[in-house]
Amino acid sequence: MKAHVIEKILNWLFLLIGILLTGSAGVLSYGQFSFLLLFIIIILGISFLIIAVWRIIGAVRIKYTPSEGENWKIGMEMIEKMNSDWRGYDISSYKNRKDFEDVFLEKATSCRFNRIIACDPKKDVSTKDWIETILDPAKDTDNRYKNFRRAIKDDKMKILHLPHQVYADFFIIENEKRHKGEVIFGFPKTLADHTYQAGMYIKKNEIAVDFNKFFTDTIFKLCEQHLRDEENKDVDRCEICKKFDHKRDFTSLLPKEEKEK
Repeated sequence: MKAHVIEKILNWLFLLIGILLTGSAGVLSYGQFSFLLLFIIIILGISFLIIAVWRIIGAVRIKYTPSEGENWKIGMEMIEKMNSDWRGYDISSYKNRKDFEDVFLEKATSCRFNRIIACDPKKDVSTKDWIETILDPAKDTDNRYKNFRRAIKDDKMKILHLPHQVYADFFIIENEKRHKGEVIFGFPKTLADHTYQAGMYIKKNEIAVDFNKFFTDTIFKLCEQHLRDEENKDVDRCEICKKFDHKRDFTSLLPKEEKEK
């Protein structure tokens, strides 16, 4: 139960107590009235204490993550708690660490994810090869990203490419049924650094929802527009996106062996 609901209940309780107190004032002796007033004060104090404790428990929990290792650790813990009720939103400016991807790939076919990989293919060959390995089974020689491609086929995964890096990568998990959400984001020291120097972890649904809106209404829209631009033959075509098909609504690239029906 949320704090504002508790406050409404307590407000009605206070009103009832006030009515009883007012109605009793004329019939109680001075001693009885004083005892009742003391009792009411105690009840009020306990009630306000409950509200304060509830608000502290439900307050925004923010944790500074001072290292790359801490960022990855929290990100993996976030994925591990996901089930079919959760949805993940991820933006990466370079190839994710293997242990993070291992945990992610275990959940790829049971949870829903929107993923953006942001890189300039002319400047970051490693990340370019990563996207192509995910989407092209001919390059994925050990079949590592089989679940990823299967999730795209089953419409549980969307993946888009942004043709330049961003200065902060973040990962959001959100559970609309339970009104829960978490965010982890990290900053590289410079755009050339393929490590997260420091970051922030936030466990608060309202903030996760705001990050989700930023992800879906801003960055994801930029990626969709990038795909639309790809259909314009007059522009310098993207080395990544020109190799793969995409959904008709521009919401995801498709694996090479999967053609949209």
